[in-house]
Amino acid sequence: MANGFAGAGRLDERRRRRLASEDGSNAVPEVPEQEVQRSSVPAGTRRPLPQRQLPTELPLQFVVPRPIWMHALLGVAILAVTVLLSLKMAQARADASEVARLLFDAQSGSALRGLFAIEMLAASMFLAIVGWARSLSLTDFDGRFVTWLRAAGCAFATGIVFACGLDQALLSVLVDVWGEAAARLVPAGLSLVIGSELLWSLYRDSRGSRATGILCLGLALASGTAAVGCAIDVLADVSATTLTMSAMLVGSGFTFLIAIWHARYVVYVSVEPLAAKRRPARKKNEAKLDPTGTAQLQQPPTDPTQSKSQTPAEVADGEEAFKVVGNDSPEQQATTTQTEMNTETGSLKAPRAARKKIKPERRKAVSSAAPAPEPVEQAPPTMEIDGKTLRLDLPEQQLLKGLSKRDRRLVRKRLRELERQASVPPSDRRAA
Repeated sequence: MANGFAGAGRLDERRRRRLASEDGSNAVPEVPEQEVQRSSVPAGTRRPLPQRQLPTELPLQFVVPRPIWMHALLGVAILAVTVLLSLKMAQARADASEVARLLFDAQSGSALRGLFAIEMLAASMFLAIVGWARSLSLTDFDGRFVTWLRAAGCAFATGIVFACGLDQALLSVLVDVWGEAAARLVPAGLSLVIGSELLWSLYRDSRGSRATGILCLGLALASGTAAVGCAIDVLADVSATTLTMSAMLVGSGFTFLIAIWHARYVVYVSVEPLAAKRRPARKKNEAKLDPTGTAQLQQPPTDPTQSKSQTPAEVADGEEAFKVVGNDSPEQQATTTQTEMNTETGSLKAPRAARKKIKPERRKAVSSAAPAPEPVEQAPPTMEIDGKTLRLDLPEQQLLKGLSKRDRRLVRKRLRELERQASVPPSDRRAA
């Protein structure tokens, strides 16, 4: 019975394996072709990194415009609205209407504060998109995407404070605690801190874009102007208050444009950091153009120990001491030719230097040893047969023409000896 039960167990095991294979549970999973190719590459082979793109599930293309003209139109619209609100602020002081003061007052105008809060909140949204997209980079080893997230948090906090009116409440508390003079310095400090944080965070990672650099410069000027306006002693003056609020609106507009412009890059181009453009270093031997348009080369520094005037005898001795073999260098030839041409045409212009410096030929000093003797021409090998002198340097057919078999064998034997002597070095011959 034990054997029977053991056989039944084996049959059950076979049945389970067959059913599992029919169901496909033990089937080998299909490996993608890219993985197979990647696994077949030997270790140590450099492979390019895959191109990282944003996931297609997020329709960011409907939020971030791609054409450049749309970004330019958006910037012009923001600038026009800012100028219009600045003019309204100047007119709200003289206008006795309560509605105008409620909307366009420089200190508590709801329209101005609402526009500033909307621009900062929208900028924080695009800055967060840029930071999240940059976090997918495969080459950002420094973690610079964190600066975009930090800038997004700073812009979001500023927008919430102005949207909820917390700045006025904070200012009134500061006036009650430290006085009006100290309370005026707090907004100036906050403006400088926020502007510096945004400027450093945005420009540090996108310095390769010229448009971003211009926008960051505008943001720095607006932030500095707002800080100066807040720190003015006569803060209640209309001109100072209007200037401060106008600078804040301009700064928020620049922040929004920087965020949406770089969001276009990470959405449509690449999530990798934007490389900074470096200018090639200027070569020392490059020719410079003077105001008249004539090229001039930099003259080598003169030796201060050398005397300014020399007698003709000293000049002759110096030329004889530094006499060299061969012609002058290509630079001297080009300068001499150009000087002669200017002399013939009567032009007063200096010789134009070549853009690319030609390396002069290596100068060799004259050897003081005796000249080597001229090589003596050796006489061609000859051979006498039956009173005739045969030159062995002639072709073999011409040499053997008209000779008997015995003489031909002698001539061939002599030719083989000459060939053997020519193949052996002279030192081996002397040793032999």
